[in-house]
Amino acid sequence: GIVAMLEAGTRLAFSRISAIETRISDEHRTANSIRPIPGRPSLLLVGNSLLLHAVDMPLLKQLLPGNARAYRYVIEQTYLLDWQYGIRRLFADGSRPDKIVVVVGAVHVRPVKIRGDYSSYYLFRTADLPEIASMLDYDLTKESSLYFARYSLFFAGRNNLRNFVLNKLDPAYSRMLHALATGPAPKENPDLIGRAAYQRLSAMRRDCDAHGAKLIFVIAPGAAPEEIAAVVNGARDAGVECLVPSRGTSFPPSLFEDGFHLNATGATRFTHLLAPELANDLGEIARAASWR
Repeated sequence: GIVAMLEAGTRLAFSRISAIETRISDEHRTANSIRPIPGRPSLLLVGNSLLLHAVDMPLLKQLLPGNARAYRYVIEQTYLLDWQYGIRRLFADGSRPDKIVVVVGAVHVRPVKIRGDYSSYYLFRTADLPEIASMLDYDLTKESSLYFARYSLFFAGRNNLRNFVLNKLDPAYSRMLHALATGPAPKENPDLIGRAAYQRLSAMRRDCDAHGAKLIFVIAPGAAPEEIAAVVNGARDAGVECLVPSRGTSFPPSLFEDGFHLNATGATRFTHLLAPELANDLGEIARAASWR
């Protein structure tokens, strides 16, 4: 009884007091509700805080053809590995977008990391938990946590709740911890980045192909040239379209909030560059959908 009360209280209270949790919950629910509509192609953009700060969604919707439907699903502090399994979970839960557009940093491609238990609740299928735990070299305690978190927001979000309280009690300290968690990761070997891009994007493409969706990977501004080249090569080998809208366009420090995330002006510029590339084959998708 106490456990049930804690869970119900968490779901009710957490979603009301936390704007971030409310957004994630709403976007999760909307992403799962996407279904084919003849003549109305759909795009689902998924990713971490780079997507949140780089793409102005209201502007993107204005710039895409009027028949297109664009949705976003952001979970901060996630890696490409999170979304490799997250896309599989979306399909399992019934989501059927025509395009899935993944936006994470080049530095988030290589690490064998996830956003811990929180990803288990929102992004992982139960059937995938043993494979994920093995890949991360989890012991039985950590693996058990993934199972508990898969069905309990209270368990999955306990660190978020702690951070929420900390933010209220000591905002300056909380901001410092957030900056450490969301800042750029250390530079990695480009060969390892390219190999990881190939492996992860190949798996994601297979899941997308099985459900009639096209996978696109987008590199946000701020990546080093060697990182961009490594991801582009890995995506090409995996048969995945990789977009670099900022290539050849100046994104000076004044367009970034913190050297890593774009500010509002930077997002406007990036969205104007991204929209035409995402719209390229929407006409073909709409025509194909009309024959389904």
